[in-house]
Order: sequence, then structure tokens, then C-alpha cells
Amino acid sequence: MKTRYLHALWFTFLISLLLTGCDSLFIADGGSEDGISPRGGFFYLIDNESFSLLMFDVELNLLESWDLGDISDNQDIRGLTFDGSNFWFSVATSADSIYKVSPFGDSLIVAGSFEAPPDGQGVIRGLAWDGNYLWAVNSGSTTYSTPPQLFKIDPSTYSVLETYQIPTPEPRALTYINSNSNIYGYGPEPGIYYTDTEEDIVYEFKVDKRVSVKYFDSPEPPRGSSFRYPIGLSWDGTEFWLVNISSVADHLYRLDYDGQENIRIELPYAEPGPLAWSKSDARLSTPTVVGIAPNVGSPGDTIAVKVTGSFFLPGQGLRVNLGVGIDVLSDSTTYISDSEVRTVIVVEADASLGKRDVTVTNPTGKNGVGLSLFTVSDVNPDNGFIWMADASDGMIYKIRISDQSIEQQWDVGTITSSNSVRGLAYDGTHVWLSVAGSEDRIFELDTSEAALSYISAIPAPPGTPDGVVREIAFDDSGDLWVSNSSSGDDINQIYKVDKTDGTVLEIIDTPGANLRGMTFAEGTLYGNDYSEDKIYTYDFASGTWSVAFDAPIPPGGDDGNRYPVGMAWDGINLWLGNSTYEFDYLFQMTMTGVVIRTITPPNQGDAQITGVIHTAD
Repeated sequence: MKTRYLHALWFTFLISLLLTGCDSLFIADGGSEDGISPRGGFFYLIDNESFSLLMFDVELNLLESWDLGDISDNQDIRGLTFDGSNFWFSVATSADSIYKVSPFGDSLIVAGSFEAPPDGQGVIRGLAWDGNYLWAVNSGSTTYSTPPQLFKIDPSTYSVLETYQIPTPEPRALTYINSNSNIYGYGPEPGIYYTDTEEDIVYEFKVDKRVSVKYFDSPEPPRGSSFRYPIGLSWDGTEFWLVNISSVADHLYRLDYDGQENIRIELPYAEPGPLAWSKSDARLSTPTVVGIAPNVGSPGDTIAVKVTGSFFLPGQGLRVNLGVGIDVLSDSTTYISDSEVRTVIVVEADASLGKRDVTVTNPTGKNGVGLSLFTVSDVNPDNGFIWMADASDGMIYKIRISDQSIEQQWDVGTITSSNSVRGLAYDGTHVWLSVAGSEDRIFELDTSEAALSYISAIPAPPGTPDGVVREIAFDDSGDLWVSNSSSGDDINQIYKVDKTDGTVLEIIDTPGANLRGMTFAEGTLYGNDYSEDKIYTYDFASGTWSVAFDAPIPPGGDDGNRYPVGMAWDGINLWLGNSTYEFDYLFQMTMTGVVIRTITPPNQGDAQITGVIHTAD
């Protein structure tokens, strides 16, 4: 009752200020309907007195209040951030922890938790979300003689990816800036910003240089600098929001990009805490569905599947549906995380062939639908084989998709003295191989025996020694296409050739100077570029390439570990090789780039994957 009374008193006071024209605390930017933030969005604030998480709209109307007792009975929450789907809290107890929390109606559900780094020593003061990773700042520990530290954390495994020493004594609030400019193009550099409550300064932490740089002084309350204590910090894409706490100076500040005060609001709470701003409404639990793996099945199949997306919620009533003819086994649907649900489906013997929507229903009754994500097919390409050429040892491997075993392998040394194997293609009967180096030819292979031989060979365009032959592919009409790369821009091209003698019939430019893989799928030419880490599609009518999606990040790696190489199409999904030492992988992907399956290739770490093809047998 006390908290609700204070809420009502606060907003009554704010309205009276607007009506009387007082400008000492709160003035909206424009009319009162604009609220206090031109960016809109929502504010999430911890009130430690009532031990609640409060949600406000742009006009500071209280929209929701969640009891934090659902998270911890310790009542000592220090850090808060919101990733658009889940809240993250740091809790200071005898066993310091970080909690991942999903809002569910008027309750909070713990979706995961882990020991706060480093090893539960010291207190995590601030948390921030950068769009992909969680950041946490620890104020250090005199008991364990550890300094303040900043941690970059993998949100799926909770592992610490990077650790940085913080050179200031009392770091507290933390925020991450992605977008960084106002309407005039001015703003802070993207990156980590934090407050220090001993120095009353907002710092920029330069991750690349591992140094803290003063950005601006924390705002001074009306009663003087001794009442400064910046406990909360957030960024809305244009301006900073800062919470100051003191016995007589509990304020919320809106600050421009260089720390100048625009608005100061008296907070009606005895113990306000950390703050998060977001465009996302935490009350919404409508799921999105982006993928299902496996995404193909034949009539009569029973398949354990993984559905991926966002805003999935645990509890009774979580359901998956793939339409008529596909049964979801009762009690098989399991919540794994807010982005993953697993279940078991049965494709009925008389199920009609074709694509199916995948629907996930949350316990709230709200549905999310992924259009045409699953295919019922009488020929399942997952029962086939993926082939790869390895330039490191001059080998071709035929890999069974179902169990990733090597069905057969061939040494290309039986047909060429060059180990510089490059592209693979399949014409429906025979496998073709391009070889660079001194060979610079394209072979039609005979793979029917243990020893490799060839049926025919043609010269690779545009002719020796101009460039390096790369990937090859057959189109739906049975025509052979050959890619070439060179340091000279004029011959970074793809050639349509006569497969009987190599005569060039047509030429198109590559999407970039570093194409390594290409394939035809559903009549469309796909290509990649390893320097851009993009997958492209080509429009023959306009003669232009368009970005389809980004190459996937390999497991355990980051953007720098991507190196897309050979591509293939299995009739439903795309395949892509990635070749960077221990991050050598073969990916099966949907036509929109969602990874369905990851295969570890032979000689991972030492392999040099080039060409990739798919065959049914």
C-alpha cells in the first residue's frame, strides 16, 4: 500500500508541475503526451525498499510491478539489464550469483543462473547487454585481494569470454552503447560506459586499449556534490539516463550525449536502484519462431525436433503444432530456454507432401508462427551424403549425414600431381572436381572404385595463368558454371562453360573479389564472399547480386572465425563449409540462413575445406 500510495503521489505531483509551469524538476519535450523521452520505450527500475522491479512508460505511468522475492529472498540486487526478452539480475549473497529471468504475467520465472565471476568473489555491481553478450562489472574484493573487473559473458553457456581490469575504485552502474548519435549526428563512441561512486564520474571503458577515460561528471544534486551517488545508468540511443541515490537526493536524470542535464525528476523511493531502458515491452510474451531442426521428414517418420525462436515461456500449456498429418507426442514438449523448445513429432503415413508452418503457443495462450519451416517429403535429403574436398591433403571425403561417418574417401593424387583441389559439383550422375595450381583443369570423376579415376577433363577458364579456379556448380539445365578469383578485378568472374570442351558461353561478375563457394538452389544462383562473410543471390535479369544473409558463426567462435567456402543444395536446404583451423565445420542451413545441423569434418583444425556437394547416394 505504501508503494502504491507513493506512486500516486509522485504522478500527481508531476502533473501539478506541468499545469503550473514549474520548471525545477520536470518538463516534457513538447506536449505532455510526448512524455520525458523522445525515444519512447520503457523504463525498468529496481525499488529496493519494496523489493520490486517497476516498469514505466514514456510518461512515467506505472505499468507493472514484479516482486523480486521470486528471484531471491536476500533483497540485495545490485545489477539489472534487459535483453529484450529476459531480465538479468546480479544478487549479492554469500554465494554471489547472476540470474536470467523471464517475465510471466505478474510473476518472474528464473530461466537460468550461474555463479558471479570471478568464482563468486566480490560483488557484481552493474550489468549491460550489447545485443549479443552480457557484460558484468565486479567491484573487487579486499578479502581475496582482487581488483575491480569487467567481464564479457556468453549468455548461453554463462562462460566468461574476456576479463578486463577496471582502474577506478568503485564501479557501479553499467551500460552498453550501440547506436550513438542524436539528430545532428553527435554522440558517444559505441562501447561500455560505467559510473564510479567514489569518484562520481561516468567513464568510458575502451575495451581495445583496456583503459577507462573520464566521460563526464555525475550530475550534482541541488543540495551539493556531497549528495552524488550514481547507482543506475542506461542509454536510449540518444541520451543517458542516470539514477542518483541519497537520503535527500533520489533523482532520475536525463542527460545529453556529453552529460549535460536536460531533466531531473524526484524519485519517490527511499532505495531506488539500477535502471534499464528498452524499446521492448517486457509484458509481451508473444513468441517468434524462426527455425526447426531437422526441418524435413517423410511419411511414417518419428523425429525429435528442436524449435528455435524467441520469447518462449515455460509452464503448462506450452505447445508446438505443425498442422494436419503431423502429430506432436503428448508430454514431449520441453522448454529449454526462451529461444529453444524441443519436442517429438510423428509424420503420419498419409501426410500430404509439402511445406508446413510451425506454431508455438506460450502458456499465456499467445501464438508465434514460422511460415513454411518444415517440409514433408517422400525423399529425405538427410538420409544422403555430404561431400567435401580438402586441399590440405588432396582428398575428397564422402560423409554420411545421419551419423557423420566417412562412407568413402579418395586421394586425388591418382589423377593429378597437384593437391590444389578446389570446387566440387554433381551433374546427377557424376562428381566433378576443379583443380588449380599447375593443373588448372576440371575433371569429370569416376568414383565407383576405391581408386579415383576420371572420365573427361576440360581446361578451367579464363586460361592459365590468369587467376585461380574456385568453386564449380551445375544449374537446373545441366550447364556447368566455374568461378575464378584473382588479385586483378577484371577476372573475378563466374563463367558458364561447355562441359565437353571448356568453351566459355557466358560471364558474370562475382559478388566480391573473394568468392569461394556457389550453388544453384530452386533456380537461384547463390554465392559467398569470405572477406565480407556474406551469402549472396544473383538476379540474372538485372545482372546484380543481393545479400541473402550472413555466414553463420562457428560453434565456440566469433565473427573473426568465419570463412565461408564451398556451397551445396540438397533439394530443401543449403550447405556451407567454414574453414578456419579449429573452426572447420560443415553447416546445413535453411534458405534464410538458420543453421539446422553442424558437422565436424575430417581433419578438423588441419583441413582446408574447398568444394562441397550433396548426393542422395
